[in-house]
Amino acid sequence: ISLGGANVKRVSLFLSCLVALGVTLAMLGRMQAQTAPAAGAAPVAQPASGKIAVFNVAQIMKDFGKWQYYAVIMDNERKKASAELIKAKNGLMRLQEALERETVQDKKEQLVKTMREQRNAFEDREKQLKEALDAQVAKHLKELFTDVQLVVKTVAETYNYDIVFAYPEATTQAEADTQMYIDLKMRPQAAMPFFVNKRVDITETMISTLNLHRKAPGVPPAPLVLGKDGELTAGAVTTTSGSSPAK
Repeated sequence: ISLGGANVKRVSLFLSCLVALGVTLAMLGRMQAQTAPAAGAAPVAQPASGKIAVFNVAQIMKDFGKWQYYAVIMDNERKKASAELIKAKNGLMRLQEALERETVQDKKEQLVKTMREQRNAFEDREKQLKEALDAQVAKHLKELFTDVQLVVKTVAETYNYDIVFAYPEATTQAEADTQMYIDLKMRPQAAMPFFVNKRVDITETMISTLNLHRKAPGVPPAPLVLGKDGELTAGAVTTTSGSSPAK
């Protein structure tokens, strides 16, 4: 990973802030020791210590059956839309080839008109399909988010957690070795843990609770296989690893 000049400056500034923070904390410690309450004085209220838990959202996506169900459903819907558009695009290509071969002017003009109409129809249909898929994805994601949010609240209340953080973590060594994962760790949008102690990780508890109480509507259908000419065939039933309805 290349660190540019701006990044180096930010790192230097960050380290400087850490040093300054350390000095400040040391000074505060000495001041508190010097101003400690005398014997018999009223005790100083201490901040409450919170009980914290975390869960791996990537593992939830992989092992929550309902998430996987909708992942297959949406993948099949996208392939159906692609199949329709591929066939329409192939029709436009055949018209273009016919136009190039045509020598009669009247027929050429008719082919041009037909191509224009079909191209406009293709663009309209492409927009309709995209909007329909986006709406389905939004609906499924909202349902899945509500399920996860409900289970987080239930687990937190059951085990008296004050804060629960979600974090994305590789679920296999192969995922951990990818450039995408390394980039995610080095350039997080928010706090990114580099180490998580398993005693605060409630991922498995959440997965078992989600699969027990927030079941998928049914068995995921066989994933469709999209051919280069827009043909659709049923593939083998497999579990999609960590895929998302929004992906």
